[in-house]
Amino acid sequence: MPKVRCAAAVMAGLVLAGCATLGGDMIVRVSGSVPPGQGDVRALDCELSMLGEGEGVVSSKPVGSTFSVPMMVVAGPEPQSYQFAVECRDGRSFASKPVQISSRRSYARDLNLGELQER
Repeated sequence: MPKVRCAAAVMAGLVLAGCATLGGDMIVRVSGSVPPGQGDVRALDCELSMLGEGEGVVSSKPVGSTFSVPMMVVAGPEPQSYQFAVECRDGRSFASKPVQISSRRSYARDLNLGELQER
C-alpha cells in the first residue's frame, strides 16, 4: 500500500510540473479601479474585458468602479501580451497598459492594474 501512495504522489507531481511547463487554463486575479464619474459612484456599472494580442476579447466580467475579480486565461510558458479595458454604462471607457501573462511561476497571478486611464 505505501508503494501505491508513493507512486500516486510521484504521478501527481509530474502532472503538476507538466501543467506549469506546458501551460493551460490559468486563473488570474485582476484588480484595479476607474476614476469616479459624475453622479453616484456606487451605481457605476461597467464591464472589464481582457483583450488578447490579435485575439480580441478573451474574457469579460461585470465590475464596479473598484474591482478585484478572477479571470480565466489560456497561458503557455511563453509570455503573451494582454490589455484590459473597462467600458462603463455612463459612456466612459478606460484601458490598462499591456500586461505579460505566462504559466511560468515567475509571472504574477495577481494583476494590480491600479487606476486605469480614460481613452
